[in-house]
Amino acid sequence: ACMNAQLAEAVAACERVTRLRARNFHYGLRLTPPDRRWAMYAVYAWMRQADDLADAEGLDRAERERRMRAFRADTDAAFAGQPDAAQPAMVALAEAVRRFDLQAREFHDMLAGQWGDLDAARFETWDELREFCYRVAGTVGVVCVRVWGVRDEEALRLAVDRGIAFQLTNVLRDLREDLDAGRCYLPLREY
Repeated sequence: ACMNAQLAEAVAACERVTRLRARNFHYGLRLTPPDRRWAMYAVYAWMRQADDLADAEGLDRAERERRMRAFRADTDAAFAGQPDAAQPAMVALAEAVRRFDLQAREFHDMLAGQWGDLDAARFETWDELREFCYRVAGTVGVVCVRVWGVRDEEALRLAVDRGIAFQLTNVLRDLREDLDAGRCYLPLREY
């Protein structure tokens, strides 16, 4: 992918985040064609930052909310083609939006999922849990297939289903840890 110096620096920073924070994902992305791989690094760095904002330890809820609102505003600026040059993930995301026709809705939905996870999570019904899983993981699948060039509605639906399945696997894997932290992702009406 042809890049100017600012974009190349931003992508390199996003790759470092991916390599340091998601080693297995980083290795898997190395199999992706280079003309799309850089965008996946940008998407991962953005999503990592969103998740870190929601999980920030030592900050009260009001400060985390303030930071998440600012992050959403920065994301909207990137979608408008005017990213904050000091934020590598936003610079790279803006170019990925331009080249791959990414949709703000999936990014907003992902942030809504993070926002909903600011407090100890509790879901009454399967539908509530499914919506949360869509927001924090189904959106990831949709964004990935968009970067890969897939536009077929069935493929997008399957990407959502796969993301939900991965998130449900995480729920089961982390059940004890989440319960110890006061979170219960299992639908309360189901057990």
